[in-house]
Amino acid sequence: MPPGNASAIDKPRPPCTIYGLLRDSYQLKEVSAPKGYQLADTVIVTSTNFDSKGAVIKIIDKIEKTSVSGTRTWRDNNNQDGIRPSSITVNLLANGQQVASKKVSASDNWQYSFDNLADYANGQKITYTVTEDAVAGYTSTVDGYNITNTHNPTTPKKPQVPNNPTTPKEPQVANNGNKVTPKDFTQGKMYDKTSRLPQTGDGSSMGMMLIGLVTLLLSLGLVVISRFTI
Repeated sequence: MPPGNASAIDKPRPPCTIYGLLRDSYQLKEVSAPKGYQLADTVIVTSTNFDSKGAVIKIIDKIEKTSVSGTRTWRDNNNQDGIRPSSITVNLLANGQQVASKKVSASDNWQYSFDNLADYANGQKITYTVTEDAVAGYTSTVDGYNITNTHNPTTPKKPQVPNNPTTPKEPQVANNGNKVTPKDFTQGKMYDKTSRLPQTGDGSSMGMMLIGLVTLLLSLGLVVISRFTI
């Protein structure tokens, strides 16, 4: 049988014979048990146990038993991502060989126990360890018989920034492509005019002035001619 099975027993020991006893009542008490076994209960021998050859008494030593228990701890910020499973599976290993497994859930307060385990096998103390079936999204660590599952949420990636962002172009400016810089003016202050735009009617006024000048010259000419002809 595999180690860790509490029902495993060794082969019978060689018999022990006590001679010279009277057919009477006796107590057989074990004072030292084999390694890995408990002391047997005291056996009472009475005269009725004897036959013509003597009394045969069998003493059975019980295997020393042990248990393994632990707690499951979740480190996932109270299941913030909603991926914690409803149950997990814990495996028990005796000297590296799996001998049992058990499902553990919130209804058990995430605690587990393996009981009625043999403490020794072939006179050697059994080493018990625990593992668990992998839980998606979690990292498992074991400390003794306690298991901790840690979930590290994935950090979202930042959006990529363009390598060469385009600078907006300035709108085209009138005035034959020359940029006009606006000037600031203060109320009440006199400014020199560098240019004057033509006013409405300026063309016709110049024409009238020219006509008047010609008329005046002609009149002067007539007067001079009139003087010379009188």
